[in-house]
Parts: sequence; C-alpha cells; structure tokens
Amino acid sequence: MAKLWQYRGLIHSLVIRDLRIKYKSSALGFFWTLLHPLLIMGVYSVIFSILIRQKVDGPYPIFLLAGILPWLFFTGSLTLTAPSIYGNRLLINKVYFPREILPLAIILSNLVNFILSLFVFMFFIIPFGIYPGVSFLVLPVIILCHVLFTVGCGLLLSTANVYFRDLDHIIDVVLQLWFFSVPVIYSLDFIRSMVGEGWMFVYHLNPMVFFISMYRSVLMYDLVPGLGSWLVICLWGLLVFYAGYRVFKRYEYDLIKEI
Repeated sequence: MAKLWQYRGLIHSLVIRDLRIKYKSSALGFFWTLLHPLLIMGVYSVIFSILIRQKVDGPYPIFLLAGILPWLFFTGSLTLTAPSIYGNRLLINKVYFPREILPLAIILSNLVNFILSLFVFMFFIIPFGIYPGVSFLVLPVIILCHVLFTVGCGLLLSTANVYFRDLDHIIDVVLQLWFFSVPVIYSLDFIRSMVGEGWMFVYHLNPMVFFISMYRSVLMYDLVPGLGSWLVICLWGLLVFYAGYRVFKRYEYDLIKEI
C-alpha cells in the first residue's frame, strides 16, 4: 500500500487521462454522466410507476435515481476494470509501476463522476420537496465502504480476465442479472411481498442490497442507517478489498508472463 502513495502522481495522471478520454468527443461533457441515469430514470418511471404502479414512500423518480446513481458507479467501474490489465499489456511490459494502479485509477475516475452526480442530485430533489439533511454527513462513510468493495471486485476481475479473456463479455450478463436482484427499481417491501419474510435473510446476503438501501435512506429519507447496516457494509468493503488485493498481489508477476 505504501507503494501506491509513492506513485500517487501516476494515479492522478491516469485519473485525469481517463476523464479527458471519456469526454473528449462529447458535446455535453460531464452532463452525459447525469443525463444517462436521468434517461434510465425516465424509462423505468413510466414502466414501474405508471404501467405497473410500483408504490414507494416518496416520489418514485427520486427513489429510482437514488438507487441508480450508486449502481451505475459500481457496474461502470467493474465493466472497465475487468480488461484493464490485459488491455494495458504494452505499457506494463515497458514500464514498472504497481499494476493495481490501473484498475484503481479507473474506479477513482468513475468516483469523481459519481460524486459530481450526487451534488447535482441534491439540487434535483428540491423541486420534489426533499432537502439535504444532517444524514448527508454520513454519506462519505457509505461511499468509502462502497469504493473499497468496488476496488476489491475490480482487482479480482482484472486478475481473472487475464486468464479468461471472455470474462469481460460475461460480466455484462452477470451485472444485468445482478441489477434485478437489488432494490433499485423496486422497494424492499415489494421484494418481501414476493418472496415472503422467511426468505428475506437470503436476499440480504446480496451486499449491494445494503449499499443501495443505505444510499436511499440518506439521499431520500434523511435517515441515518442503523448500526447493523453499518457493520455489514464495513465488513463487505474490508473483506472484499482485502481478498481482491491479496489475490492480485499473489498473481501479479504471473500476470506479466501471461500477457
């Protein structure tokens, strides 16, 4: 970890590079980062609040957006980090630097977009009669645990992708299935009515259920989550980060031979 601090200049350069590449040919620049979830919000709002009449506490568009923003940060990061090692094989073979910097820089650039989106979200909710409250002060802790969890997953996927080149294609399908297993477009009460109270403990084995629910509690309902939820996301974040980092460092030199 100390090496990452020594190479912080490189991390900063890669993050800036990724942000510039992302918006280089875009007429709207950063606004596409917000427009994308807004378009998704519009489509699902029509389907679930008008056609299917999904009922939630509060305005459904805000309910949806509060779940979509963290989900898009997570899935966008994983999609790009999976091929990050193999895709930069020419650079890796020419220059030495801690290889984990490559997936880390991608996640950090997505984090910048995510945080900017959250700032815009705070102004977007005001016309709906929702105002940022004291609970927003705990938002950085949720984001930190979410980032640790995402980095751990990204390190695992970027390692596996070197050995299984089709993994980056499979990830898209897995993430689509995962999307419908988390309470982004529907509430926990709806899930409970579908599967029954007895099966909810199985549903809560999905770590993203806690992350999405905690984001929504803070962003939409101005509620500070309970101690149990904090323990769960902290454990998931730390354990997955540790597992991803250990696996990546274990195979780091083998990756160079493989690519």
